[in-house]
Amino acid sequence: MKAGFLVLFMVVSSLSFAQQNEIEAITKTVNLYFEGMIQRDRTMLEEAFHSDARLIGYRGETITVTPFEIWLQGQSQGL
Repeated sequence: MKAGFLVLFMVVSSLSFAQQNEIEAITKTVNLYFEGMIQRDRTMLEEAFHSDARLIGYRGETITVTPFEIWLQGQSQGL
């Protein structure tokens, strides 16, 4: 019985640790995005997005899909 509790404790502890790591990774990525946009920093934006990312949005009534590299060119024109 004690061994079962020990195993359960270890599993719950490792899940909590994994969740914390995921939260930290997400927080870092979101911060990179916002700071990259504020500072118009291409390097930060490249770190925040996967190189194969596609940005989906609307232009009027039309859905648009823009490859990351093309979107990034438009964002970093002020550099």
